[in-house]
Amino acid sequence: METTEFYGERLRAARLLRGKTLEEVGSAVGVTKGYVQQLENGRTPTEDMALALASALSVTRGFLASPVAGGLSPDEYHFRKRKTTPARVWDTMAAHGFVFLELVRFFEKNLRLEEYRVPVVKVTGPADAEEVARRLRSEWGLGLDVPITNMMRVIESIAGGVATRFHADVDKVDAFSRPAERGTVVCNADKESTSRARFNLAHELAHLAMHRGEKPGLDENERAADIFAAAFLLPAEGFLREFPRQDRVHWPLVFRMKKRWKTSFGVILRRARELGCINDAEYQRSYKQMSAQGWLRNEPEEPPEEPPETIRVCFERLNRRGVSPADVAREIGVTLGDLERVTGLSFGVEVSTLQDSGARVLPFERRPLKVKGTI
Repeated sequence: METTEFYGERLRAARLLRGKTLEEVGSAVGVTKGYVQQLENGRTPTEDMALALASALSVTRGFLASPVAGGLSPDEYHFRKRKTTPARVWDTMAAHGFVFLELVRFFEKNLRLEEYRVPVVKVTGPADAEEVARRLRSEWGLGLDVPITNMMRVIESIAGGVATRFHADVDKVDAFSRPAERGTVVCNADKESTSRARFNLAHELAHLAMHRGEKPGLDENERAADIFAAAFLLPAEGFLREFPRQDRVHWPLVFRMKKRWKTSFGVILRRARELGCINDAEYQRSYKQMSAQGWLRNEPEEPPEEPPETIRVCFERLNRRGVSPADVAREIGVTLGDLERVTGLSFGVEVSTLQDSGARVLPFERRPLKVKGTI
């Protein structure tokens, strides 16, 4: 049956995914940039033009024919440093986030993912964030005086969110998240510090819990997310037991704290100041010392990487059922390369099973897959 539906938002998503301007897309199909803009704003093209646009942007005609169920607008995502990030960067990252969300929805239809357990918590200001961090640690059985072993597994296997990490070629964006029925988190793999990556995950978890439905980029919400992240990774009970009040920072202690709690020197020192273990002057002196040592860019004693696991496990389960990543890409309407970019995975080799990963994808389907007649 001939496809006749067309959604301009999806045309825009495809264009941003390819990093194309309106003029470049128009030139590729022989129309003006003004006409392309009209299509993105709701005008319906001829079927031949729709096919030409799909071909020019390397998406399927079906990709342009499905209603948009959210996930495209940058205003749905919480970006750190939003005010200093150019709009084109948000748009590009939101387009990648949209494709990732399409992938997550595909998995939700065909596999049963872990229950989503992030509560919607209303807070009145940043001061409430510490208590929310305590609440989630307690509800999830993480304790209040022990380190988080793997922050990615907290996001995916305990909270039930889904995360990805890919090379974004964007220096200004550490991570961003979309609070929804199932929260998603996107991390920039170009950021090298693994201790800071853990903080970024905790920061995005704060947005999933505290800022669903709120306008992204608000300074008070970003401050609240930072407070939450520090309290979640370094709860007061455990921190105060191990970091006594001191006039001068004892660096061997800071190194031991980093090794045990897997947080950056900066987070440890800020937490020490917040909890009254050091004063403002000593915090500033220590921060300057870190800068002089080059630790603001390259900290020593970084913890191991904590890669996302749920998405890889989903592809492994589908592979066992005869559904390849290329099949998934066709169903979503994008290229296999797009899936590689938004998941950070390489499909040039067989997706391998994660042993003892902690990622949980339940072994039965919500409904049968219908991909190339394989199931």
